[in-house]
Amino acid sequence: MRALGVILGAAACATTALASSSSEDRKIAGFSVKTSKLEWKVLGDSPFRFADYSVIDGVLSPSEASAIVSTLKDVQLDMDEDTVDGKPTYELYLLPEHENDGTIRADAKAEPKKVREQRAPARKAISSITKPALKERLTPLVNEIYADDCGGNCVPCFSVLRKFKKNERSVLDPRFDGQGLVTAVVELNSDFEGGLYFVTDDVREKTFIEMEAGRAIVHQSYALHGVDVSEGTRWTWITWYSDDAECRPEAQLEWHERKAASGNPVSMWMMGMLLATEERMQEAYEFIHRAADLGLPDAMEEMGRANMLGKITGEADPSQAADWYEKVGTSNALLLAANACLQHNMMERAISLMEKAAHMGSAGACRAIGLIQQHDMKYDEARTWYQKAVDLGEEEALDNIMELDMLLGHDDSEL
Repeated sequence: MRALGVILGAAACATTALASSSSEDRKIAGFSVKTSKLEWKVLGDSPFRFADYSVIDGVLSPSEASAIVSTLKDVQLDMDEDTVDGKPTYELYLLPEHENDGTIRADAKAEPKKVREQRAPARKAISSITKPALKERLTPLVNEIYADDCGGNCVPCFSVLRKFKKNERSVLDPRFDGQGLVTAVVELNSDFEGGLYFVTDDVREKTFIEMEAGRAIVHQSYALHGVDVSEGTRWTWITWYSDDAECRPEAQLEWHERKAASGNPVSMWMMGMLLATEERMQEAYEFIHRAADLGLPDAMEEMGRANMLGKITGEADPSQAADWYEKVGTSNALLLAANACLQHNMMERAISLMEKAAHMGSAGACRAIGLIQQHDMKYDEARTWYQKAVDLGEEEALDNIMELDMLLGHDDSEL
């Protein structure tokens, strides 16, 4: 897919609880709107520690949502690789009859002429519902809710319909939306388990948003979110908004640059990732470094990875990488720090970091310690750590126990 999303690095699956925060209920143009705040606790008292999302009831009627789904079921969806995670997209971009008619850009996704002609009737039927919904409901609401960000100028630039289904594409890893200032997600059905969730910074605890057909969620680009559908099929309509009337790709860069200049660490991080997609690496890491210095975990993780790969000075610096990973403090980041120490022959520090991760419940850390202990011929200690890993769900550690017992001549019946 052509629109840009920014996915987290290797430590993203290590998970911080979503801070509880106040919510505000109000009526806007007759719609019930509930606005909540996501808090990045690690940013302390920073005024930039919050990102908003709003839930809006009735953006589509149940019959409108049902009609879109019925039409979609007869369409062959795109299954090209997502540029973010490489998984099949299962999506259909909506294209306007006239480019830049205020609905969707025609260059959102290249498409063979024959395929476009085949999809034309379905797009026409769906657009007969989505165009008035955008013009009369969603766009005015976005501009009202995010008046400070949009200045009344936000327009829909890209719009896509997506399918999420268990055993097909059911997951989107946590990400920011680099392609939009504001994202609007309209649920088209509710007969599934899971769905859209938000996270912040420490343990990536997923907070799912209760949805129903026709309900929308609008959120800022730096609200960290993902999708996880555990049962059923989820159909959804997503639109990305920009405050640039021409929907120029560089508009988002300009917006985040302004926010970064005012001290917003998330926009610094976003600037870095957006610049990286343009291969402007020196500028990118200057922004990422600034965000890391302000305590943004994702930026600190990226600084760790960059130092490991030699992207900062041109030479790998495992010691500096370990320092950044350790500052993040999650179990997964501590394992990455330990790995960096092992590559720098800092065995004592590596084990200390693994033990911290193990005490946080990391099965991988327990198994890693067991392997080190076995290498040092401390077999009793190794077996203890392997067993802890097994108890935490690391099945491979059971193989380690069996191999260790075979090495020591133990009978399998003693397991």
